[in-house]
Amino acid sequence: MLRITGFPQHYAWGSHVRLPEFLGTSPSPEPLAELWFGAHELGSATTATGERLADLIATHPREYLGPSTRFMFGDRLPYLMKLIAPAAPLSLQVHPNKRQAEAGFSAEEEDGIGRSDPQRIYRDDNHKPELLYALTEFTLLAGFSVRRQVRELLDGLEVPLAYRLGRRLRLAAGRAMKPVVSWLLDPDSAPDRAEIDQFAQACSERLEAGRSPLPLLDSTVRYLAEAYPGDPGVIVAFLMNPVRLEPGEAIYLPPRTLHSYLDGFGLEVMANSDNVIRAGLTPKHIDRTQLVEVGQFDAHPPVRLAPEYPSEGIRRYYAPVEDFELSVVSLDAQTMPLLGTGPRLVICLQGSPTVMTRAGELELRRGECVFVTASEGPMLSSGTGVLAQCAVP
Repeated sequence: MLRITGFPQHYAWGSHVRLPEFLGTSPSPEPLAELWFGAHELGSATTATGERLADLIATHPREYLGPSTRFMFGDRLPYLMKLIAPAAPLSLQVHPNKRQAEAGFSAEEEDGIGRSDPQRIYRDDNHKPELLYALTEFTLLAGFSVRRQVRELLDGLEVPLAYRLGRRLRLAAGRAMKPVVSWLLDPDSAPDRAEIDQFAQACSERLEAGRSPLPLLDSTVRYLAEAYPGDPGVIVAFLMNPVRLEPGEAIYLPPRTLHSYLDGFGLEVMANSDNVIRAGLTPKHIDRTQLVEVGQFDAHPPVRLAPEYPSEGIRRYYAPVEDFELSVVSLDAQTMPLLGTGPRLVICLQGSPTVMTRAGELELRRGECVFVTASEGPMLSSGTGVLAQCAVP
């Protein structure tokens, strides 16, 4: 087992206090948005001796990954686990599927765009399905609402943009939300700042008056308009599903799903990728054309994941992908096995439990993480606390 330290990401939307409080450290002088526990080339975790986990895996793939993981994914760890702490809205974004990622990565390599260039979209050739496990209340937007519901939500918004949006929804019947989103994001047709601000104000007024048919959506529109006044992404958000997760709940975001994290603290597990296509609500590079080409615009409800209970004290969250699964283990002065084999990441969420393999044992405190190589075989856990394990299914 290797104790590892997460790779910090200081994005503007991060919190100064949420991750430091969880880790038991002083507030961060700059926003600390994410800690990456994995082996992505652009943000690898490190061991106590300063070695990059990505380099160790590249040097010892057979020992670290095992034959089945190498057969499926080659000589790289197939997943990435993060602690994520948004204190402001993330960009309105999608992630590509595998075919799209391979094509986009190849094209940008041929164009000579550096992988760390802010203009770069495809930083690797992998897809990026995501699972989010809420550690606190967590709010987000995920996918599109059905057309009928959006038109009902427009009722009572007596502003010109609401009428125009309703008309566009009628004209786009049978073509999902793609024509409407394209209209909103096209600089030649997008509503101007005054129209967007007026629309958001109307949502806020009916919310304050107690007349909102969906308070979570109207409060989200107001929140986004305050953070990014005049951004057409505020109106795109009105077309989407607002989601509130309670601690312990999880959601799955398939590739191509438009989404935005808004506020909270959670554990995120995904395929080992950093491919992000942004369309708004961000100062970062935006490629609206690419988003419209890559995104999926059919209406569908958020994919909340119900846990399975393979044994007492263990909740297992399966996503419909082969790259990762998440297990959450609650210990109460007992010893129990951690399910799974192969390369695993285990992070402590509460208490100070101990993890054991035939190679030895380590006590973990909140926020501490270990990488367990495939060669170490089965694991046991003991003590009191909560552990989360990311593994290959």
